[in-house]
Amino acid sequence: MIKRFGFIFLSIILLAATAGCSGSNISDKGGNGGTAPGNAPDTGVILKVAAIQGPSALSMIHMIENNPSLGKEAKAEYIIKDSPETVRAMLIQSEADIATIPTNLASILYNKGVDYQTAAISLWGTLYLVGKNNTDIQEWDDLKNKRIYLMAKGMTPDISFRYMLEKKGIDPEQDVILDYRYPMPQDLAGAVGAGRADLAVLSEPMVSTLLAKNSSLGIIMDLTREWDETTENKTPLAQTCVFVKKEFALKYPGIVAGFLKEYEKSIQWVNANTEEAGQLAVKHGIMPAADVAADTIPRCNMRYMDASSVKDGINAYLKVFYDFDPNIVGGTLPDEGFYYKK
Repeated sequence: MIKRFGFIFLSIILLAATAGCSGSNISDKGGNGGTAPGNAPDTGVILKVAAIQGPSALSMIHMIENNPSLGKEAKAEYIIKDSPETVRAMLIQSEADIATIPTNLASILYNKGVDYQTAAISLWGTLYLVGKNNTDIQEWDDLKNKRIYLMAKGMTPDISFRYMLEKKGIDPEQDVILDYRYPMPQDLAGAVGAGRADLAVLSEPMVSTLLAKNSSLGIIMDLTREWDETTENKTPLAQTCVFVKKEFALKYPGIVAGFLKEYEKSIQWVNANTEEAGQLAVKHGIMPAADVAADTIPRCNMRYMDASSVKDGINAYLKVFYDFDPNIVGGTLPDEGFYYKK
């Protein structure tokens, strides 16, 4: 069993290199939904959509650029924030109708009584072990006695990596040195780039940003692939979810259905048009460099899946966190009400 630590709830993993946003469809304001279930006219409704800079926002860049109708001329307003914590605050205040957030954060909010539900999973792992190209590390056993830098204890990369270590027969307390001196993603990325950290667990888009700047660095392990192999594909790395305000969905089910359909199309478009998507990411202030954004996309494992169709996998994923520390999923595993039904 993984040794448990006190809960440190920091921003989780999806932080991009810059914090600004631009474009006529992106706002930094919130709003509330309606009340009557399924009876309100959709015409002229503005759906408030919150996303975190980096892969989360990048996955919906086609929608941000084109702002497609969501039925009867309903439109979306895209609110791009710089961290999960700022989106979390919006959801607590019911200032967004839909948000893309880390799945364990969705579980925390649901267990705290925030009236949202999980409708889909869109990102399936963005973690990589990064180090020098000339490393002698070829397999998990080669990590023994190595110093590996991680973001603060209790964050998604920490839990996921420790889980994989144990599954590979490596004791995180005895066989490796886990170093948490750089608590935030950008700090750890900076340390790797400056040569102060030889091996580090990092997420996109930090990985692509580093590789673009330093040719001596490379990916040692694709931790999404390693996770899938470790769990025999029984526990998907259901990292990021679409969280829908229940009140809004009851009042405007057609708009929510329209959004989910367009979001699936956006993810498909982004995966097929990486260069153009990278240019749009710069245009809308989501990432600072088009080539880095284009490199990021294939490493983000973007794939739309209705939550109801992968419910068992999501539950298994959250159980990994729960076994580490129940607080990381809000004290208990979420019940059936956590899942949105169309």
